Amino acid sequence: SQVQPIVEGQDLFTLPVDVTIATNSQTWKERLSVLDADEKFLIHSGEKPLMVSFDGEGSLVAELKFDKDAGELAYQAIHDAVPGRMWAIRQLALRYPTHGKTLATFRDILESSVFWGMKAEAAKYLGKIRTNSAEDLVSLALKEEDYRIRKAGVLALADFGSKKSIAKLKALITNDSHSDVAAAAIVALGRCDPDLGANFIEKQLSRESWYDEIKIASLQALAMSGDPDHVPTFKKYASDSYNQAVSLAALNGWQSCNPGDKELYRLLIRLTESPVYDIQQRAIAMLGELCVSEAVPVLESIMDQNADANLVVAAMKALDEIRRIEEASK
Repeated sequence: SQVQPIVEGQDLFTLPVDVTIATNSQTWKERLSVLDADEKFLIHSGEKPLMVSFDGEGSLVAELKFDKDAGELAYQAIHDAVPGRMWAIRQLALRYPTHGKTLATFRDILESSVFWGMKAEAAKYLGKIRTNSAEDLVSLALKEEDYRIRKAGVLALADFGSKKSIAKLKALITNDSHSDVAAAAIVALGRCDPDLGANFIEKQLSRESWYDEIKIASLQALAMSGDPDHVPTFKKYASDSYNQAVSLAALNGWQSCNPGDKELYRLLIRLTESPVYDIQQRAIAMLGELCVSEAVPVLESIMDQNADANLVVAAMKALDEIRRIEEASK
């Protein structure tokens, strides 16, 4: 069945689809042509299939709903083309989190020598299973040489959020050799433990890393706490002496932790004239989000005088938000 909105000028899709069938004795493909909203196809098989993979190569731009039992999904996660295997991994985690085949399949993937993306997908989706055994299995991903698999394991630990996972995140932040993994672990720790991890996270701000990604991650993690005590830190890094990504993270953190700070408002108004385009855009948007009525003349000036369409649209949206909030509060 094709499930989609039908709009004028766009009819149903005509979809050529490859279906892969695997049995104990053979594996083959059938090409189907899907033309109508609902269709039925009969494919002969001499024995019960181990797998029927619809568009396992991932050629369609579509969300696939194909109910399968855990046994077929486990087979598909090991034997299909990569897109089909990824889909099967996600289905196992979301539909059969406590089934014995699910963790067994994930372990097989993590212990094999397959494409790193498969291992990363399995590691990440362990966090959706959220059993004690799944949490223990994340350790396999954290020992991988490829940092991208370790990073996926970090994302899983963030979903568990247990004392054991928090301890592992802190160890990764301190000891992992790749700054991508350390930065991801810092953000994950902020999600799991925004209050108790704050002092530990602040200590990471002095670490050097490519593109200051550890500084950026630390500021993002501190922002999750919503604690106004972190505002002095955000003020320091909102300076133009840091790269724009650091400054943007600091501004966003300041907004999260003290949205009523008049000093922040004054800074944002000044930053509407920043030479850094991204900061200029973000400052305009934040003035609207924070409903800074003092910024109305500046925003009107941007609309009247600025030839840059993006800045004009941002100013217009900010003004609309300020006026909407002011009108609602009357």
